[in-house]
Amino acid sequence: MRVKYKYRLALKGFTLLEILLVIGAIGILSAIVLVAINPNRQLAQARDAQRKIDINTINKSLEQFLIDTYSYPSEITNNYQEICATGSKSITTSLNDSPSVDCTGKLDLRVLIPTYISSMPRDPQSTGSGTGYYVAINQSNNKISTKSFNIESSQNIAINDTGESIGSSPPPPPPPDPKISLLMNCNGSTFIDSSMYNRAITIGQGNPTISSVQSKFGGSSCLLNSTSRLSFIDTSELELTGDFTVETWAYPLISSNQIIFGHSSQNVQMFRLNEGVVGRLSFFLNGTQVFSATSAGISPNNWYHLAITRSENTTRMFVNGVQVGANNNSWTGTFKVNMIGLNWFGSSYTGYIDDFRITKGVARYAFNFTPPSVELANNDYVTTNPTPTATSSNVSLLMNCNEFPLGFIDSSGYQRKIKVEQGTPVYTTVQSKFGGSSCYFPGGSRVNFSDTPELELNGDFTIETWAYPLSSADQIMAGHSIQNVQMFRLNNGGTGRLSFFLNGTQVFSSTAAGITSNNWHHLAISRAGNTTRMFVNGVQVGSNNNSWTGAFKINSIGGSWVGSYNGYIDDFRITKGVARYLSNFTPPTAQLAD
Repeated sequence: MRVKYKYRLALKGFTLLEILLVIGAIGILSAIVLVAINPNRQLAQARDAQRKIDINTINKSLEQFLIDTYSYPSEITNNYQEICATGSKSITTSLNDSPSVDCTGKLDLRVLIPTYISSMPRDPQSTGSGTGYYVAINQSNNKISTKSFNIESSQNIAINDTGESIGSSPPPPPPPDPKISLLMNCNGSTFIDSSMYNRAITIGQGNPTISSVQSKFGGSSCLLNSTSRLSFIDTSELELTGDFTVETWAYPLISSNQIIFGHSSQNVQMFRLNEGVVGRLSFFLNGTQVFSATSAGISPNNWYHLAITRSENTTRMFVNGVQVGANNNSWTGTFKVNMIGLNWFGSSYTGYIDDFRITKGVARYAFNFTPPSVELANNDYVTTNPTPTATSSNVSLLMNCNEFPLGFIDSSGYQRKIKVEQGTPVYTTVQSKFGGSSCYFPGGSRVNFSDTPELELNGDFTIETWAYPLSSADQIMAGHSIQNVQMFRLNNGGTGRLSFFLNGTQVFSSTAAGITSNNWHHLAISRAGNTTRMFVNGVQVGSNNNSWTGAFKINSIGGSWVGSYNGYIDDFRITKGVARYLSNFTPPTAQLAD
């Protein structure tokens, strides 16, 4: 009996913990055996699990971006695009670096970092380049989907599509833009201001109506005749003291003198049609003509998009997205609009209007544009005046100074020959802004290229370069072999001064431009309409020149026929037809391209 008891105690002493340890050991041994038998499969499963987590991380960050901004990053398309990478497709923490990271041909989602995601996910088990990701949007239902791929093999991974999407319903619309002071879409049965101010629009005189006979958008428009007027109360949002945009769609029914918008006491005649000449479009304030285009091309029984904008001190007028008349660069007046139709001046409007909108503080249109193709909205945000865009065909000359030892090369589409005209200009690695080298011009050196129509600057233009002067003496960076052009003349009449001369006449000059020797400076001069500006390191120097309309050419760099430059130059670019810079900007952070 005693022996039997001891035996029972021994069995009882084999505890649950010991049993679990034995089972765990067996499991570990089994895993080791499985990995040893098929290690690739086991590691692949672990990496696939990590990829699923990473894809979910990307999707959630995009979802939060959607919630905060009411839209996904605008660059995402309905085709799968590779997320921005560096080097040989490597997704690394370098996405946290400066905007100079090259994302050419890839989807730049650094906008998510660090607010929505600390860094782009990377396969932690990869010793090579890691995992890449594709993103696409289904534009029919606003869904996002993400795929991963193996960078080493550039092949899609078998388990590469999450099958999950976010944003299954459209995001909520953004709130109304407070800059939109008035918006009348002429829909429904009554006159309504759809801006955030929701001001009352009343019938001031006659019988204006909502009509379905004509409509640009929404199936109806506002019909006014010679005795009709709509009115609304003056408010500070309708006092246009700086930049502004007033626009509407108009369908006039007659060709006589008439005024579409005005004010009950101030003599404002906004969009005055046929004043003195059939087809003329004008804008009067207090009896003085601010703006007029004789041949605006407006005729009865057609829809026209009409717009007047002021950007800084430049006022422009557009018909169907095309500017009519010249810029007005001197008018700085303040005015209000509080009536549509019959004006206190006596001239009324007979016709239809649709989508009348006033935007205070922003010139929505500074260049020719495509008129709105859908009904105007109260949340159509525009925070800054539009920036002009340029295509490669606008770039007349581009010298990056990176082609050593091939000689001086024009990298624009024109590929013009650049030859040494005088002295010993050379490529050098002593100084460089981008690309590891620059063009060095010792005093008296110059390169030259042939005159072509692309280099005749008779309208809008931009000339820019990076300069590293070695001397504080009076010197000229670029010019023309015959015409007395002195482009980027430094220190003329004072150290640090930047000037531009044409035919011996100073077009532009800034006494305190802040240019010092032995430092890189980005220099730019641009002309938009009749407004010429000059910038140093992205900051405008000097006031606008609003009267100069001259045409000129450049065919030499390093000097002109009246002077030369002593220093380094990098990225010299001429853009014809586009003023790239209209206000202060961040200087280029990477080598200029065509």
